[in-house]
Amino acid sequence: MKYIVLIAFVVSFVVAQENVEQQMKEMLKRIEKLEQDNKELKTQVRHQEIKDDIEDEVDDLLGDIENVESTPTRQPGDPLFSFQIGQGTSLQLVDLSFIGLLSVGSSTADEDELLFLQGGAHDPRRRGFTLQQFEIHGEAAIDPYVRAFFTYVMLIDEEGETVLELEEAYFVTQMLPYGLQFKAGQFFTEFGKLTPHPHDWAFVDQPVIYSRFFGGDGLRNPGASLSWNAPLPWYSEVIVSAQNAFGETATSFLFEEGEQVVDGHDLVERDVESLKDLIYMLSWKNVFMPSEILTLELGYSFLIGPNGTGDDTTTIIHGLQFYAKWKPRDNKGRYVTWHTEFLLRNYEADADPNNANDNEVLNDWGFFTQVIVGLNRFWNVAGRYEYAVGDKGEADRTEFRDERHRLSASATYYPSEFFSIRLQYNLDKAQFLGDSFEHSVWLQFGFLVGTHGAHKY
Repeated sequence: MKYIVLIAFVVSFVVAQENVEQQMKEMLKRIEKLEQDNKELKTQVRHQEIKDDIEDEVDDLLGDIENVESTPTRQPGDPLFSFQIGQGTSLQLVDLSFIGLLSVGSSTADEDELLFLQGGAHDPRRRGFTLQQFEIHGEAAIDPYVRAFFTYVMLIDEEGETVLELEEAYFVTQMLPYGLQFKAGQFFTEFGKLTPHPHDWAFVDQPVIYSRFFGGDGLRNPGASLSWNAPLPWYSEVIVSAQNAFGETATSFLFEEGEQVVDGHDLVERDVESLKDLIYMLSWKNVFMPSEILTLELGYSFLIGPNGTGDDTTTIIHGLQFYAKWKPRDNKGRYVTWHTEFLLRNYEADADPNNANDNEVLNDWGFFTQVIVGLNRFWNVAGRYEYAVGDKGEADRTEFRDERHRLSASATYYPSEFFSIRLQYNLDKAQFLGDSFEHSVWLQFGFLVGTHGAHKY
């Protein structure tokens, strides 16, 4: 009996143990399932969170796009009065720019000598500070066929007086046939290659020969011009123009009566009686590209007009221009330019009984040659040599026609395209200075606010 009970107990224990193991396995399966369900639930929650984040980001982007479409964005250098008002539509009133040039420096020449050495109206002509110019430039489309341009300039002259003048105000056609373009208004005569705008120069001051032939402000007057792009394998442009010959901006022609004596010849009053009393210009410019990295430009300019020494006297000016530019294709701001201009003036002077002078033709000539090297997009260095002389004997030539030499060197730093800092050194030798050499150092600051297209010159 004992054995039967013992066997029954053992059998019951084994069965109970198997039941426990079976329950443990089922519990483990349930735990695994719960863990799997929990993992799947967490994944679903994470996916929902990601979905919500994406939807929020899309909503933000859509809002930004709506703001871009409805609000015009402004960037440095953007037109001041040109706004995007819809897709493919813009409102353009006028593009304005403000350009300033301020210089400071000194010279071994005294202040009276500096007035002759620095002949340009925008040159630094005194020791200390000079506001060379503050320019307000505007341009806009009148309609699809015509554009308008204007330039006001303010400066402080060597006497400390404020000068405000209208430099240019003209319109230019856009869509004439046969490569023609017509311009009319007040504008600079397009003689030579050198732009008359100081903020486009590589140097602080104007070349000597330009100051002598065209005055401190450059040759500009009301008139009209017609240009033609010839149908040649290279770029070839011919320009003819007619302008008034009188006023303070017409040096070499009908300059203001009593304002100047040209080597002993007084200027007299001379009325405009016919078309022959205007200034006429012919300019021919040709541009060649021997390779992708080299550009060459050759040009000839011719001027003829009346001068103020008599009732039938004439001035003729010839000009030859050469320009070359090397610029590698890597476009890292490296370049080299070489620019040379040669000018010759034949000034017919009438007899002047007051000064006991006979009829004569005064011949003056001169040139400048300059090289500019772009080191990178921030720096360039430049060198220039100039020579000018008149044909009379040394004892008869005035300071406006005597023999002149000038050697200049400059270095310019551009922190951005809207600001520049330039340091320049001049070595001057002039007949009126005797045997002495004069040294000048100028530091110039330039700035641009707004948008300013390239001058067509």
